[in-house]
Amino acid sequence: MKWTVAGVGNILLGDEGVGVRVIQTLATRMLPPGVELLEAGVDPLALATPLKEGHGVIVVDAFSGHGPPGSIYLLPLTNLRPVEPFASLHDISFYHLLQDYQVQAGWAVGVEPERIDWGLDLSPAVAKAVPRAANLVSRLLWQKLEAGEIHVP
Repeated sequence: MKWTVAGVGNILLGDEGVGVRVIQTLATRMLPPGVELLEAGVDPLALATPLKEGHGVIVVDAFSGHGPPGSIYLLPLTNLRPVEPFASLHDISFYHLLQDYQVQAGWAVGVEPERIDWGLDLSPAVAKAVPRAANLVSRLLWQKLEAGEIHVP
C-alpha cells in the first residue's frame, strides 16, 4: 500500500497552517520509500487522487481538542466525523472526502492551535509542536514499513 501524508490548513491564518508546516518539516527528513507528501492547504480535492488510488492517509491539521496550545492528538481516520453536512461543492471538506471514500487505513494528527488570525507566523507553542508532530508521523510511517504495510516501488 502506498501512503500519503497531507498537510491541511491555511498558512495565512497563523496556527491554522500547522499541517502545511509539518509537511514542510517532513520534506527535510528521510522517510520510507513510497510515501508521498502533499501540501494540501485549503484544497480538499488535492486528496482525491490518493484516496481513489487506495492510499493509506495521514492528515495533519489544527485540531481543537480543548487541550493546551501545542498539544498533539492522534486519531484513527475512521473516528473522524464532519462537523456539519455541506450544501454545495464549495462547502466540501477533507473530512467529507475521507467519508466519501471510506478510508480505512490512516490517522489524523492534530495540533491544538493557540491563535487563528491573519498572519504567517505560528504561535510559539504551536511552532514547538511542529517537530514533535513530524516525529510522530515519521514513526508511524516507519512502523508501517517494518510491518510490510508500505509498498516499496
